[in-house]
Amino acid sequence: MKKIFYIVISIIPMFLQAQQVPQKDIRKGNQLYEEKQFAESETSYRKALLKDNQNIKAQYNLGNALYKQQNADSALKLYNNVAENPKASESQRAKALYNAGNAHMAKQEYQEAIDAYKKSLKIQPKDEDTKYNLAYALQKMQQQQQQQQQKGGGDNKDKKDNKDQKQDQQGNKGKQDNKGDKKDQQNQQQQSGDKQDQQGQKKQGEQGKSADMKQKEAERMLNALQNQEKNTLDKVKKQAIPVQKKQTDKDW
Repeated sequence: MKKIFYIVISIIPMFLQAQQVPQKDIRKGNQLYEEKQFAESETSYRKALLKDNQNIKAQYNLGNALYKQQNADSALKLYNNVAENPKASESQRAKALYNAGNAHMAKQEYQEAIDAYKKSLKIQPKDEDTKYNLAYALQKMQQQQQQQQQKGGGDNKDKKDNKDQKQDQQGNKGKQDNKGDKKDQQNQQQQSGDKQDQQGQKKQGEQGKSADMKQKEAERMLNALQNQEKNTLDKVKKQAIPVQKKQTDKDW
C-alpha cells in the first residue's frame, strides 16, 4: 500500500505540470497580444494547442490574433469551434459568436454577421456592444442592397439605350433604301410620319408622366429608408451605445 501511495504522490505533480504547460503558453500569448505583437502571440497560442488541441481559451485567443492579422476566414473557424463546443460556458460562446459577427463584418458578409450577433444576444441579451454592432450591420446591409438595386437599374438603362440605338440605325438604313421611291409614296410616308409623330408625342407625354411618378416613388422610398436608419441610430443613442464604426474583440 505504501508503494502505491508513493506512486500516486509522484504522479500528481507530473499531472499538474502537464496541465500548467498550455496555460503558460496562453499567458505568454496574452502578454504578446496586449503588446500588439499579434504574429508572436499566434505562435504561443498554437504551442498551447499542440499540447491541448481542445483548449477553449487557446482557440478563442488564437482566433483574435488571426483576426488582428486580417485573416478573418481562419479566425471564423476558431470562433465557430468555440461557439459549438458543448464544454464552453455561455459567456465563452457569446463572446465567440460576437467575434464571429465581427469577422463576417470584415468580409462584408452582413447577413451572416447579423445572424451571429443575434445568436450572441440570445445568450447575453443585455450586451450593449453586440446590440450596437447588430444595428450597424443592419444599416450596412440596407446600404448594400440599395447599391445593388441602383447598379441593376443602371445595367437595364444601358441595355435599353443599346436597343434604341440599334433601332435608330435600322430606321436610318430603311430611309436610305427607300430613297428612290415615287412621289406618291413619299406623300404617303409623310402622312404616316405625321401620324407617328403625334403618337410619339403622346407616348413621350405618357412616359414623362410615368417617369415623374417613378421619381416621386423613389424619393418617397428613399425618405422612408432614411427615416428608418435615423430611428435605428436614435434607438442606439438612447441605449448609450458608443458610436463607433469599427469592430472590437473581447479577451479573457
